[in-house]
Amino acid sequence: MNTITSRRRLLTVATSATGGMVLLSGRRPTQSSSVLRYAPSVPDSIRDKAERAKRRVETMLDLELQSPVTVKIAEGAPFSHDTGDPLDRFGQIKNTAVHASRADDPPDEVGPSGMFLYDERTMLLTSPPVDESTIAHELVHALQGERFDSLDPPNRTVDGRRTRHAIVEGTAQYIQTRYWMNCSDGEYGHCDIEEPAFQNGIPRWILPRNSIAIPVGIAFVHTLYERAGWAGVWEAHRSFPPHTAAIMFSQLYLNGPFDPESVPSPTIYGDNWVEIDASRIGVTGLYAKLRLLGAASPTAVSDVDESLAELARRTGIQTLPGDARLADWRGDRLTGYGHLDNLDRQAYRWDTAWASETAAGRIATAVTEQYDASAHRDADRWVLDGLVVDIHHADNIVTFTMAPTHDDHDALFDPDGTQ
Repeated sequence: MNTITSRRRLLTVATSATGGMVLLSGRRPTQSSSVLRYAPSVPDSIRDKAERAKRRVETMLDLELQSPVTVKIAEGAPFSHDTGDPLDRFGQIKNTAVHASRADDPPDEVGPSGMFLYDERTMLLTSPPVDESTIAHELVHALQGERFDSLDPPNRTVDGRRTRHAIVEGTAQYIQTRYWMNCSDGEYGHCDIEEPAFQNGIPRWILPRNSIAIPVGIAFVHTLYERAGWAGVWEAHRSFPPHTAAIMFSQLYLNGPFDPESVPSPTIYGDNWVEIDASRIGVTGLYAKLRLLGAASPTAVSDVDESLAELARRTGIQTLPGDARLADWRGDRLTGYGHLDNLDRQAYRWDTAWASETAAGRIATAVTEQYDASAHRDADRWVLDGLVVDIHHADNIVTFTMAPTHDDHDALFDPDGTQ
């Protein structure tokens, strides 16, 4: 996975790691380390920042970068906010399930300015100015790639990929934030930095994106560091937590994370419908759903330990992603369907398992109240944003369903919302 950091240090996500040639620079040797190598187009100002950031990151982590890293200036516009594939139909279904249409679009001025390509050990930067802490962020990825043989997700689910993203990106962003704080406090002397991330809080536009895992990961990494130093952080890299619940609620990780419940695969009723894909989405997806419906209760900074609260306040964050009701999550499965006549005509069933019937009821009630407030009640279901949605609660399972029309819903699901 690649890393993107904006000039204003708001966060977006890159999902491809395409390579490039390693170019060695023949320019001035002044302040040139043995491992940072520069393409000819890299100006002296960025070289100075990179060498300075390298020394400081190595000191902070008590690690030394040993394998060569090539620093290049990216030509054109190789990075993008929206990495969605129009042919990724399950991705479309996943976005619909969390009500992504209700999220804001990323501001035009938020532009990515860095990416690290692990296979090529290449740092790509946009043209100057480049924030010094951005370079520090990318150097953390260089150290991660050097230190660990594998940074593969703990499992092949959406939840597993987000778990990996939260640890890898959360660590880099946490160190970037500490770097900024050290500069701001005068500890580092000369620095070339800009404003920290999320000056006005965590924006809604990151919620449907993988990026929501990053602020969750920052808080988790901070907890590990405060408890066990960098050794605790690196241990989480060696063995990623099994799900994002263990990251959003760090006590679940520290006490020994549970294995998610297996949610049975439903049977398709509709003759003209096929299953596109199915995956566990995890609590970051459920948090996005609650937040975009207006049902989430984020964690106030005043309710966390003082060291984390100070970190959050210094970067302008007033609330942290996480709703206490989600700590009772025990598993889920989102199944997406497409109509044989047109696979872009889609439906889904999202089964979620909870610690108890009471815990499940709290989630069902929260979503029902928001559907009642913002959707049109019709034929014992709701029409929300032009789509037919429903909720079914039985024992410790809450099932969310969606279909384009009532007839489609009838064809796919029993009247009680099950299959």
